[in-house]
Amino acid sequence: MVRSLRESGMPPLIGPLVRLSVRHPSAIVFLWLVFIALFGSFSSKLPSVAQEHGLTPAGDAEYVQRQIAFDYGIPPNPVLLVFESDERGTAPAFRAFIAHALQTVHALQGIFVAASPLEQPGMLKAHSAYAMLALDDGSSAIDAGLMDELNRRLPREEHYRAGLTGNPVVQGLVNEASREDLAKAERFGIPAACLLLWLAFGGLLPALIPVVTGIVAVTGTMGLLYFAGKHASLSVFILDVVPMAGLALCLDFALMIVSRFRDEVADYPPDQAVFRTMATSGRAVAYSGACVGAGLAGTLFIPLPMFTSLALGATAVTLVSLLVNVTLVPAILVLTDPYLRRKPKRRRGRASLSVWERLPRFAAKRPVGTCLLCGGLLLACLLPLGGMRVAVPDADSLPRGDAARAAYHAYRENFSSDADAEVDLLLRAEDGRWDGREQRGLEDFRAAIEEDPLVRSVSLVQYPEPPEAAEQSLRARSGAFGETNAGRWMCVMLRGDPASAEARNWVRDWQGGAAQGSLIVYAGGEAKYEQEIYDAVVGHLPLALGFVLVATYVLLFASFRSVFIPLKSLLMNTISISAAFGVLALAARFGLFGMEAGRVAIMIPVFIFGLVFGISMDYGVFLISRIAEAYARTEDNALAIAEGSGQSGKIISAAAAIMIAVTLPFAWGRIEGVKQLGIGISTAILIDATIVRMLLVPSLMSMLGKWNWWGPRRQGKR
Repeated sequence: MVRSLRESGMPPLIGPLVRLSVRHPSAIVFLWLVFIALFGSFSSKLPSVAQEHGLTPAGDAEYVQRQIAFDYGIPPNPVLLVFESDERGTAPAFRAFIAHALQTVHALQGIFVAASPLEQPGMLKAHSAYAMLALDDGSSAIDAGLMDELNRRLPREEHYRAGLTGNPVVQGLVNEASREDLAKAERFGIPAACLLLWLAFGGLLPALIPVVTGIVAVTGTMGLLYFAGKHASLSVFILDVVPMAGLALCLDFALMIVSRFRDEVADYPPDQAVFRTMATSGRAVAYSGACVGAGLAGTLFIPLPMFTSLALGATAVTLVSLLVNVTLVPAILVLTDPYLRRKPKRRRGRASLSVWERLPRFAAKRPVGTCLLCGGLLLACLLPLGGMRVAVPDADSLPRGDAARAAYHAYRENFSSDADAEVDLLLRAEDGRWDGREQRGLEDFRAAIEEDPLVRSVSLVQYPEPPEAAEQSLRARSGAFGETNAGRWMCVMLRGDPASAEARNWVRDWQGGAAQGSLIVYAGGEAKYEQEIYDAVVGHLPLALGFVLVATYVLLFASFRSVFIPLKSLLMNTISISAAFGVLALAARFGLFGMEAGRVAIMIPVFIFGLVFGISMDYGVFLISRIAEAYARTEDNALAIAEGSGQSGKIISAAAAIMIAVTLPFAWGRIEGVKQLGIGISTAILIDATIVRMLLVPSLMSMLGKWNWWGPRRQGKR
């Protein structure tokens, strides 16, 4: 007779689902097949709605960009067509080459010339020029088909060349590369995970169950997100985050459940074995899934669309993975029970301890020495963390040699600066009218900032209006902000990197519009954009981290009824992630592991923390659950550590290896930020599963002794 749900120990939310799956396994499998038929077919369409980068703060940078578009008729997000001539080119031939290229643009639908170097001053030099193009739909990413057609039609001559760049082009290439990186990661990650599962289980069918459920969870979630993307803006990064997180979580959840079931079914009928499995490993999966959700929900405190997309996508795949593992997996276990049982092995003599049993026992017997050794290793990983530099990704996130990246640097070298930070200052008349008083104020203001030691140059921008049709189109999309003669545009070049602290502090002084006599000054441009992104991320991190830590502590306390185990788990997770950040900072500084030397993309540490903090809790909760089961049975802390670590060591190692197999292929991606994400997550999991879980956790639990299990409920029972 099946025990009651109360007796089974399953959380009340999953108990009814498990019971339903055990009683009607065929119906549950059929419902999931229907789910995949309905939503799985739309998963391939997700890239069509996940087009935005999502780093778009609603601040002064956006205001200045749109106001300049309105006042000066310049596209707020232009495609740049960059022209270059070698030393043997002549001025007439160069101008003819430019004219031919612009005629090519005019012949295409969906894009038009907003500003031509043949008509506008300052856009044509002896051996370089650029034109501003605008997309008809004003989108942030150019359509891949339009870009291919434009590249195909652009003229090619011996001494002259033309290249496309600008944010829409870079974003379009990032979108395309993300799809390719995902396909490559799936081709390697899924077979590698299947092989690891086969080795862990010693059979093909037990290995296929986690793989199948992982594919169901990821494919179904991507189909659901496609419909969400039709009503809300989604970042292109979810194309990498959802498969990475979904496969890692679902494979590990199923691995733990299937492994525990094979232990239980050796002594109990299949239905009771499922209930006993879900009351132990299923309970651990439920709480670890909740911890993952808490870690990802913390990113919602950062007010940028990219992190909202991350939270939406990763939370959705976590919920679907949990639902798959508490319904579909139990149903499959019941249906395939005869084929999942382990073959009895003959034991000759005394069985030797495995490495997963020897290492925790060694750590528990020598806790002080082990802590010192592990602390030294982790400290060595942490040391480079102080040198981590972050920045908003730009065209340099594309591979070396990419045409758009080369065109971007050609434009910067000839018409901006590759070494300086560009700031657009918008000066508005306080009363809305520009007259002699405002003009004198402008001259005084310019003279004052030219004295600033951080300012390299100051120039007033006076672009003639574009053709009437282009002007009307641009102004219709930029929106009405005021009278066109009520302001002036000043371009300021600051010494140093736009992501430097000095540049951020300089533009921050003009936040929200600063009064300068009869003028109101707003800062925009690249440096202001960098500062707003930096402030949005760094300024809200304490709130996000605080939420994650408190929510995770509450969940772990509810699971183990211990005061110190949640604290220890939070400390271990924080240490392992921080050590991984140190390795990532070192790799970014010196260009290791296939990365380019430079800065870390500013969103990558947040992504890594949100994903790894929750994912590593997965096998962390599983390990502590096994130790807690042993302690509840024996009341012997040392024996519980040895027994629980030995029972879970192989599965935790397999789980970590699967996570690395799923995430590491992203380190070979084409986009620099995706490489950093893959390296950071893989490193964090490797450190956590080896140094932390196999050595540091047993040694700390040995030193704490019975204090591990101290808590109000336990004290009340004594």
